[in-house]
Amino acid sequence: MAQNEAHNPFKAAGLELTADELTDYLWMTGCEEDRACATGNVINIKTGQPVDSGEDAAPTFLNDAEVCGEEAEGFADILNQPATLLVGEMWGQCDRRNTQDKEWSPTTLTWGQWIGGGPGDKNNPAWGFSRHPVGKDKAGACMVLGSSVGGARKAKAMDEMFAMGLDIDSGVTLDNVLNIIEEKGLFCLVYTSFNHGNRGIELKRM
Repeated sequence: MAQNEAHNPFKAAGLELTADELTDYLWMTGCEEDRACATGNVINIKTGQPVDSGEDAAPTFLNDAEVCGEEAEGFADILNQPATLLVGEMWGQCDRRNTQDKEWSPTTLTWGQWIGGGPGDKNNPAWGFSRHPVGKDKAGACMVLGSSVGGARKAKAMDEMFAMGLDIDSGVTLDNVLNIIEEKGLFCLVYTSFNHGNRGIELKRM
């Protein structure tokens, strides 16, 4: 992959999406050039070093994401670990724009790069797990947290998973989830989905 293509795995995969077409999925990648990513009780995600600040420091953000928690031993090593994820598009059942099986594009970047991503412009969507663009619907660019045999998006085709995704619909509050994660000392990337905050679902019945 050419260096300029690595900055946008969706474009490198031939997915020419507009900014409006990328919904509020959160794509994983690394820091922008010289952006300091942490203060207080967290770390600089680019250098992996703790950053000291006063007790009243304001929340620190990496792109759209608030950075919180303490640096665990070996965290910088995790950010430098490569991960191969599949990128493609999903527009709805039987939609011809959907990326077909065997056409999902495997892309290898470090976790730091997947988290930081890159900004969007009029021709390309923003991407990276620290970015949270909001779309008009939930269709558009998407990703699979692992690699597969032959670029297929099927459970039986997956040959390696690099992360585990959890969809929490139990009614527990976001704050409670974040508190539990921090208490257990886990590293995770948390984002709100398209229907976040909805208290019901409307079903069409004949």
